Amino acid sequence: SPPITIDPSHTALLIVDMQNAYCHTEGASRKQGLNMGPCKAIIPRIRELLEMSRRKGIPALFTRQE
Repeated sequence: SPPITIDPSHTALLIVDMQNAYCHTEGASRKQGLNMGPCKAIIPRIRELLEMSRRKGIPALFTRQE
């Protein structure tokens, strides 16, 4: 299949719920006994994606549950 082309002027990166409550080893999810392995494993990849989007001028949007 052909490569995907992303136009930075029509693109944004949306990062959902990367909060301490969900992703920190001392957060609420861990205190409830949830497995933090998958969340911890994805953090470096999200950082890479965020850094790449910033280099390309793509805005990043973060959601937060309140």
